[in-house]
Amino acid sequence: MMATFQFKLEELEQMLENAATRGAQRVIEAWAQNAPDPDRPLGRKEIALLAGISEHMIGQYIRERGLPVGIVGGKYCANRADVLEWRSEQIEASIELAKPGRRQRSRR
Repeated sequence: MMATFQFKLEELEQMLENAATRGAQRVIEAWAQNAPDPDRPLGRKEIALLAGISEHMIGQYIRERGLPVGIVGGKYCANRADVLEWRSEQIEASIELAKPGRRQRSRR
C-alpha cells in the first residue's frame, strides 16, 4: 500500500512541473510571435504579459517580488530577457512550494 502512495506523490510532482512548464512556454511563444524587435525595451502591456500579471499590479510586483522593471519618463520600461528570467524563477519557486511534504505558509 505504501509503494502505491509514494508513486502517486511522484506522479503529482511531475504533473505540477509539466503544467508549469507548458504554461510558461505558451506565454513565451505567444509573445515571441508578436515581438517586432527582441532588443526593444518592453512597455507596460508587454511586461504584464510576460510576467503573467495584470498591468495594474506591476508596481506592487516591483516592490514586493523584485520584478525587474524601471521607470523612464514616467513609464514602465524593462528588458525582455530580465522579465523572462524573473518569470522562470517565480515558476520554479511555485513548483517547490507545491511539492508534497512542504509546509505552506499561512496567509494572514
